[in-house]
Amino acid sequence: VAFFLYTLVPLVQLGLPALLSSAASNSWSLQVWLDLLMAISAGFFLLQPRAKAVGVTLWPWVVLILMSGSIGLFAAIIRVLVAERASGQRASA
Repeated sequence: VAFFLYTLVPLVQLGLPALLSSAASNSWSLQVWLDLLMAISAGFFLLQPRAKAVGVTLWPWVVLILMSGSIGLFAAIIRVLVAERASGQRASA
């Protein structure tokens, strides 16, 4: 929750255009941006089989993931883990 609130501050103060322009401002910023996109994509697609096994539809979570990045992915992971626990399935490593 704290990281989500911390993320909202610059987003509200500076807006989405500032985020996008800073992501492309230099090679390091672009590398970090692309790394984040690849990590979120991998995490989302690796989460899909576990979500399907417990009946959690992930596509609605795509909106949150696209809007908040890793915060949305963590929320989706938590939702799947809670569903696994409720269904009595053991979380696989």
